[in-house]
Order: sequence, then structure tokens, then C-alpha cells
Amino acid sequence: MTRTPDSKKSYNSSDDSRTNSTGYNPLKFFFAGKEYHCGKTTYYPSDDSYLLAECVKIGKGENVIDMGCGAGLQSLNALFLGAARVIAADINGEALSVTLQNCRNSGLKGRVICRKSDLFSAIPEKAGVIIFNPPYVASGKIRFTDLDGGGRMGREVLGRFLAQMPSHLREGGRCFFLQTDFNGYKKTEQALREQGMEFSVLARKRGFFEEIAVYECRKISR
Repeated sequence: MTRTPDSKKSYNSSDDSRTNSTGYNPLKFFFAGKEYHCGKTTYYPSDDSYLLAECVKIGKGENVIDMGCGAGLQSLNALFLGAARVIAADINGEALSVTLQNCRNSGLKGRVICRKSDLFSAIPEKAGVIIFNPPYVASGKIRFTDLDGGGRMGREVLGRFLAQMPSHLREGGRCFFLQTDFNGYKKTEQALREQGMEFSVLARKRGFFEEIAVYECRKISR
């Protein structure tokens, strides 16, 4: 499984399709039975995105941070599940515009705040839930145009995120994120333990080249 557009159906598959009358359209995606837009330089929701959405649990009225929002699928899902407000963050300005437009088209504009940010650099707030589908493909130096480049071993962005994330969770808050087996499950789990986080693996999915796991971690109330 790679972070590229995929024609497989994986979320609400009875309603979802990734093609139109002219064939495959990489600038459109379907979620919960509705068509949404994806920009040319915005990460296209793929099987990993839908798997993460299936695993996320949101309490009614919770505040959420959607880190690396891309086209806004996780923001939409959180709001559909009852979140009061979502801060959608991305380093890509086009992704923020796309997310805002997709939320507006679903009547959710007033409940999403789009903010350009390198991880939490522009986010002082804490939230009850944080969601992150990180770039995890092993690559060299990350460039702005590398939508899926995760640096050496695919852990560069994930490692920074895990170090910063606990201070942005409320007591008892949860974080949902995913990674591949190539990124090193043991390294991630050790990092979470060092941060005093409880965690569990909610789902695993084997692709052609790698396994993806969705983690839920919780900030322990003290």
C-alpha cells in the first residue's frame, strides 16, 4: 500500500466511488456518499485515510485537531461524528483552501478553523482529540512538494509529532494516527511509553508492500 490515489473502495463502499463517466478523476473523492474536491498539490485520500476514519471515535461536543488535514476527510468525519469544532492544520496552503471548501459544501464552515502550520507551530490550543495521517514513505530530504515523504525511514515527521502531541492533548484526551511497519512499530511504542501515554492498535491492514496500523493513544489523567 502506498500513499497514492487508489481505486479500491474502503469506506462506505456501497456509496463510494472514485471514478466518473470519463474514468478516474484524481481531483475528486467520495466520502459518506458525497463527492468532494481535492487540489492538484493536496494529498489525495487513499485507503489509509479511509481506514483511519473508520477507527476514529469522537464524543459529541469535543474539540478536535486534524493535523495534516489534506483534502479535509478527517475534518469532515470528525464533524459528522459530533465534534463541536475542528482545527484543520496543514503546511500546504492549497490543502487548507480545499478543506474549507469541502466543509462549506457540507454546511460545516462555521465549525472548522483552517490554519497553516508546521505540525503544532501555529497551534497553541489543546484538544480532546488529535487525528494525524502522517507522511510515512521513506525518502530523502523532505521538500514542500513531497506529499507523502516522511524522511529517512519515514519517521521524520512522525517522530516530531509524537514528541509534540502530548502537550496539545487535554487530560484524558485521545490521539488517532497511523504508520507502517517499515516505520518501526517498536520505536513508536517506546516513544509513547516515554511520554506516559497509554496506547492500543485499533486496526491493521496489509497492502502489497507494507502493513499499516492505526494507533489510539490516550493522555493519562494524573
